[in-house]
Amino acid sequence: MVYVDPSGHDACTGVAGTYEPDCGVDGWYGVEDYEARQKLRAMWEQSRKEAWDFFGGIVALIGSVLFEPIDWAVTASDCLSGNCSPLALVGLLPVIPASVANRIDELADTARAIPHGFSSTDDFQAFGSKLKGGLTDAGYSDAVAAFQGSSVTGVKHTTGQPFDVERVSDFDIALASPTLLARAKELGIELRSGGVRTRPLTADDLESLGLSKLAVQLSQSAGRPVNFMIFDTLETAVNRAPSIVVP
Repeated sequence: MVYVDPSGHDACTGVAGTYEPDCGVDGWYGVEDYEARQKLRAMWEQSRKEAWDFFGGIVALIGSVLFEPIDWAVTASDCLSGNCSPLALVGLLPVIPASVANRIDELADTARAIPHGFSSTDDFQAFGSKLKGGLTDAGYSDAVAAFQGSSVTGVKHTTGQPFDVERVSDFDIALASPTLLARAKELGIELRSGGVRTRPLTADDLESLGLSKLAVQLSQSAGRPVNFMIFDTLETAVNRAPSIVVP
């Protein structure tokens, strides 16, 4: 068999024959050397590609650290003004700790969702207007309300039963107001969690606080029981349970 290399060289065998092998000519040192060099070149090209890919990943990471917070801020502004889905906020910043990203997700859902039991945003807002008006009339203009319980999660906490399935579910509403909490304390209403919230208010509690009439009106309007619990701040209420703030 006569070996003919693609480059046109004869085989470099080192064995005397009718011709003088061109070892060393144009850098040719035989087929074994040629194949070894080809393998080394392929390995070098692959290593260089991997190095560039790695370097590119580092550059991308640096870019995300430097520029994605700006992108997130712009997107967040758009979302808060209603120009995007709140879900667009999730995952925009891979360098944000998971706890912060989860909190952003939770706040975005809170800002945009409506509780179970309302057929539309307008229905929810109308209920909120009655609630805020009643609180102001009762002397608690600083109160901020937030829905909690199954109207937010969609299921009853103790049984897992879906909202309004084989029953009429109630509305659990947190009232965040230093004024209202101070008044509850004066009246001797039971405080919990170190004094930052009350128990669920009873009919007698509502009467003492001047909220009995409001509770009845809201229950009639919603067609379901409406329960209240008082908190010192909205942050305390939201940290305790999933919440949807009343606009």
